[in-house]
Amino acid sequence: VNSFLSFKGISLNFSLSFEYGAKTYNSTLAERVEGVDPNNNADRRVLKDRWKQPGDKTFFKNIALKEDVSNLTTRFVQDYNHLSIGSVSLGYDLKKNICKKIGLNGLRFSFNMSDIGRFSTVKEERGLSYPFSRQFTFSLSAQL
Repeated sequence: VNSFLSFKGISLNFSLSFEYGAKTYNSTLAERVEGVDPNNNADRRVLKDRWKQPGDKTFFKNIALKEDVSNLTTRFVQDYNHLSIGSVSLGYDLKKNICKKIGLNGLRFSFNMSDIGRFSTVKEERGLSYPFSRQFTFSLSAQL
């Protein structure tokens, strides 16, 4: 979704994307939490949220079973709703009569942001990759 609004010299432009009602297979849970060697994993769900004794009702199996691989199962299929705010730009055009007084034909101030935020029902794992980076830009444009 892209939108542009303008009123009395102020302009707002933004873009976002969304998904609603989708399903996704969460391979991170299947590979990094469920089928893991607890001696070689830093994910605290491996030790904290696992089955430990008879009567426990948990999502993850007992790691003492020493099973390397969990079979593909719908247990790791999750509802996936996602909203991503891609960019926002806010600008202001100085009035022409003020610009003329300072010897310009036009003057614009603007502020831009990109990759602002991601909201999802499934936690997005980044692993060892760089985190999502936000960018902020201020600009000033003068017309002579």
